Amino acid sequence: MQQRGQVDKPYQLVRFPAGELEREKPSGQDRIRTEGAQGEELFSGQLKLTLLTLSPLQVATGITDFVSLKGGGERLALTQLSVKRFSAEEPQEVQKPAVIPGSSLKGAVRSMVEAVSPSCVSVVGSLARRTLPRQVTRCADIDRLCPACRLFGMTGGRNASYMGRISFNDAAIPGGQLAIVGTPILWTPARGGRRGTLPPRYLRDGKAIGHKLYEHRRLAKGVDERVVVKANVAIPVELQLTNLSAAELGPFSQRLDAIRSTRFPSRLARGSQLEWARWRSALRRRCLSTGRIASKAPVAWAKHCRRRRPWKASPSPTRS
Repeated sequence: MQQRGQVDKPYQLVRFPAGELEREKPSGQDRIRTEGAQGEELFSGQLKLTLLTLSPLQVATGITDFVSLKGGGERLALTQLSVKRFSAEEPQEVQKPAVIPGSSLKGAVRSMVEAVSPSCVSVVGSLARRTLPRQVTRCADIDRLCPACRLFGMTGGRNASYMGRISFNDAAIPGGQLAIVGTPILWTPARGGRRGTLPPRYLRDGKAIGHKLYEHRRLAKGVDERVVVKANVAIPVELQLTNLSAAELGPFSQRLDAIRSTRFPSRLARGSQLEWARWRSALRRRCLSTGRIASKAPVAWAKHCRRRRPWKASPSPTRS
């Protein structure tokens, strides 16, 4: 609850699940399967979606360099990530489009799936690790994985790693959609706590309350110049799904479906806001099958959105 004299914080906390997580053995990804261990139907295939930027977006290289301007001249700015690729039309021509790495897209969606399902916290800083409730510590056994780790994979010690069954391709930014914007100097959040722990506003009985989800408000301006993707740019995205049950499709499809109506769009890179643009109408291609290669009939995606387990519903945010 906000106290007198305090500034309203631009985030809310989604509580961690209170009980033990449902850690189960995942379906393998060594081959396309028709049925899971419990006889449930499994689906594999590809989705082609369109991603819409709600504000300027940057996946930075960490390199500040002089950037040529369209009208002539140069400006010093933090550069946007790009990759070298051969042109499909001219094999001898090398292009260098700006991209959003598939790993960044996967991480952004995974963090939201962890928040809306009873999953572990896979990535956590040293301060938060000391206060993390025992039941949401990261998975360490490939035969006992939470919903998010079963979907996106996990990395542990002594060869205890699982690749996961959802993968994203790098998303190339359309040409002519870059600009330079000035942002404030960004500082590490959660300052002001006692040495070696999080600030009290994140804790209850000495333990972290939950996932921190930022609201998105008016874009702040500053002197730190960056090369960014402009707002309102449509970016094609492709992803592959392997051996997912209808229940496992639930939290993943839920995040894609609900993201356009929430105050908490997915965050990617520094201060950016992303939305899967009207993903049902912008679904450019859907190809899911039950693993029977002879069957070419597409599977209705909406069918799996309705077949979620009861615990897939989004938790209600709580003010810190």
